[in-house]
Amino acid sequence: MPKLEFENLEFRELEDKAGKGKGERIEVTLLKNFFFYIGKKDMEKIGDHTIGRNFIEFKGIDEKKAAGRFNLLISEGIKSLKNRLNSKPAVYIHRNSGIPLIGSLFFGIVDRGSTIVEVKPLTSCNLNCIFCSVDEGISGRKETDFVVEEEYLVDELRKLLEFKKSTEIEVFINPHGEPLLYADIVKLVKDIKEIKYVKKVAIITNGALLTEKLVDDLEKAGLDQLNLSVNSLDDRNSRIIAGTKEYDITKIKKIMEYITSKERRRKLSLVVAPVWVPGVNDKDIKEIAEYCNKAGCSTGIQKYVRHKKGRNPQNVEEMDWPGFFRELEQLEGETGKGPLIKGPGKTPELPRPFRTGEIVKAKLVCPGRLSNEGIAVFRQRAITVYGCGSRIGEPVNIKLIKSKNNIFFGKCLG
Repeated sequence: MPKLEFENLEFRELEDKAGKGKGERIEVTLLKNFFFYIGKKDMEKIGDHTIGRNFIEFKGIDEKKAAGRFNLLISEGIKSLKNRLNSKPAVYIHRNSGIPLIGSLFFGIVDRGSTIVEVKPLTSCNLNCIFCSVDEGISGRKETDFVVEEEYLVDELRKLLEFKKSTEIEVFINPHGEPLLYADIVKLVKDIKEIKYVKKVAIITNGALLTEKLVDDLEKAGLDQLNLSVNSLDDRNSRIIAGTKEYDITKIKKIMEYITSKERRRKLSLVVAPVWVPGVNDKDIKEIAEYCNKAGCSTGIQKYVRHKKGRNPQNVEEMDWPGFFRELEQLEGETGKGPLIKGPGKTPELPRPFRTGEIVKAKLVCPGRLSNEGIAVFRQRAITVYGCGSRIGEPVNIKLIKSKNNIFFGKCLG
């Protein structure tokens, strides 16, 4: 009897609506946080079968034939993939999807010609921060989420670093959302760290999903730095800023204490990186810097910036950059600790295969994050296209309106 086993898929037979027996669908979970359904009758057409958590076992059929037919069901079902966190449609980007990992700002790999490279394995977030620059979270206006196959992401990153040939590369796992929602996060850290050009691997997280075990697993996998987005140490204010009553700063402080405890003889560096939102957490910023000074961890204070498509609190005025740096200098003098992080060095940047203003004809392969938006593919780059309506699957004429750092945006010409 052929037994098909899967690392990143889990299966569950759903009961009928009355709860009296097996229903007509099988729920398939991908990478723990995404799911789709396949029909029970479609499974029966392949043959008699037994369903386990991570396997399907068929009877009376050749293994190669069973695998081929079942994989077709998976390929069809995954077209209706959804994010379990918010029930939004999701796109699974894998090596056979035809979607490049260079070109998008919100999935894949972002390289700005420096020693810092960003890796974005998924979108979506478990918090609802009031200042979120990319409007992630439960109340976000994004209509489609993305999740990337781990092996594909690592392979494409390795190709990029072979081109850059710098041994000073720092890889920041910094998605539009929360990286710890990615089921393969520990494996991703391990595989990235094994790339010969990588000097450091860091994760930027809100910390809500951290546990002592996960900290240990990530450190063992090779994680060098954890950037923790803590915006207040006060219980009430931290919940207001996080946009959810579920946020527990007490739990996160315990994790911070665990990471910095001398007993661990730690190798993992902790950087506490609050966003300074004027009028919202002014007092908290100084408290965080003083806390880090005592705990022996670094502080990386970020400036709140209003974004057109972000989530901007009412009655909050953005500081200008000179004013922000003056405030940091004053804070440094008061706390005795420099809150700034050293900037990256320069490295070669991948050539851009097209330029702003150029018109190209490319196929729209999937929806984008917002309505009337899609992702097109041209010359091994992904392009975020505005104004494409419901033309997914069609070739369209696109005018490039932005092409900086191999991140491409275009508008549909009809």
